[in-house]
Amino acid sequence: MLAISTTRRATIGRTPRFWGITRGELFKISRLRSTWIMGILALGISILPWFALSFIPRQRASLVAHTISSTLNNVEGNLSLMRVFLGIFLIILAVQTIGLDYQQGTIRIILARGVDRLQLLGAKALALFIVSVIALAGWFLWELILGTVTLSLVGGGFGLFSALNGTFWQDTGLYAITVVVSALASVALAIAATVLGRSVAFGMAVGLGFFPIDNFGTLILRVISIVTNNTFWAQLTRYLLGPALNYMPIAALPQTTHIVATPSGPVNEVSGAFSLGINPLYTDNFVHTLLVALVYVLAFAALAIVLTWRRDVKE
Repeated sequence: MLAISTTRRATIGRTPRFWGITRGELFKISRLRSTWIMGILALGISILPWFALSFIPRQRASLVAHTISSTLNNVEGNLSLMRVFLGIFLIILAVQTIGLDYQQGTIRIILARGVDRLQLLGAKALALFIVSVIALAGWFLWELILGTVTLSLVGGGFGLFSALNGTFWQDTGLYAITVVVSALASVALAIAATVLGRSVAFGMAVGLGFFPIDNFGTLILRVISIVTNNTFWAQLTRYLLGPALNYMPIAALPQTTHIVATPSGPVNEVSGAFSLGINPLYTDNFVHTLLVALVYVLAFAALAIVLTWRRDVKE
């Protein structure tokens, strides 16, 4: 009896460890039906652009004549779509990971077992970071497979890739970095929004509505700048998160010059990287866009930490 009582007291006195909580969060994420549904949808969405590529007229001629630039344009377009849809996927996942515990009341049970509020938030954030890394690596690998197969079929074989030099792979790597930054910013936004509202509905509304409103804000500031004849309002668009993330690939990759045939003769045309979304009215370099994203991520993290630390969980 004494041994049983001692064991029982030792068991009751134990508090969950951080890594154990993190594993539990990873287990819950893997059991969410929405995780697998969105994963399947993501695979389907990524296939469509490459499938449509084979139906574009004169695409093979373009790949053969301008292998590097044409291939890079196709890669940029697909990575740009990946940035948008992966961001949506991670926002939904982060909102559910944080918000379901509040909505279903299970957070009170977890805290009653001795888990600290900040410890729980950190475990959830780490689990989401791990899932984000896995999702990014998986999608990049999937895009590489799709791109290799599609371009080899359209371009007439794998010999096409022998023409891709170090500059191409460097530019592709820089574009991939901007996708990673955008994904992490999306997760930080979703965590902060859900901690603020403590509900799935509020987190979804803010998380999914933030970037459209942020992009639309650029147009509003443009109108205000024109009406007031003051560039101050247009300058503010340099510090909006959505436009900064949209412009980041353009700022990261060098501009390229193409010779375009016109009725008056050949003309040099300068173009930058392809990116979806509205850009700032006044643009900056890659470092500036990176700093803007970093400031927002730190602000989102500070908001989530302070609210979790200061607010108690009540009935």
